[in-house]
Amino acid sequence: MSPDAVEGKASGPLMLVGGNKGGAELGHTIVDADGMDCNAGSYGAIEAYAPRDAIIQRAVHRLRRGRVSIIDDLVEGDFSKVTPRIISEAASQGDELAIQVYDEMGRYLGISMGSFINIFAPDILAVGGQIAKAGEFILGPARRAARDVAIPSLFADVKICVAEQIEDAGMLGGAAIAAMRLPA
Repeated sequence: MSPDAVEGKASGPLMLVGGNKGGAELGHTIVDADGMDCNAGSYGAIEAYAPRDAIIQRAVHRLRRGRVSIIDDLVEGDFSKVTPRIISEAASQGDELAIQVYDEMGRYLGISMGSFINIFAPDILAVGGQIAKAGEFILGPARRAARDVAIPSLFADVKICVAEQIEDAGMLGGAAIAAMRLPA
């Protein structure tokens, strides 16, 4: 690992960046080697299981198979109108299908999170992106799965939460790296 691979002081907060200075691609961690095709060319990466579109696809698949859900009413039978916001709205009303979709997605997310906890022993593991907007519907199952995978003492020390700046995380992270590299 080059000296430029770590930003920060070893005695304080650290930010790990990849060899290309672009950051770690943790979304490409494999959770099922024989699993779904990922857009990066591998199989079974968390990116294949937990992106925004996979949430929609899982819900729509069940609706097309005749599962009863208030999602059908919310989109007036037009499955092209299903969004994560609609699924979250249904989940907040206790809809079994919506809750099941988030449970499944949270499980895959949590498996990878447990591995990250074992590798990095973070103080905070913040979930960002569109998936984070589901809040506890996805974080609850993710925490349970992470707890089952992570070393118990490491899991006890981590806070798993929604990122504070969901929409601007990439931009803010890039700005932080640039600011660290500016001469004093």
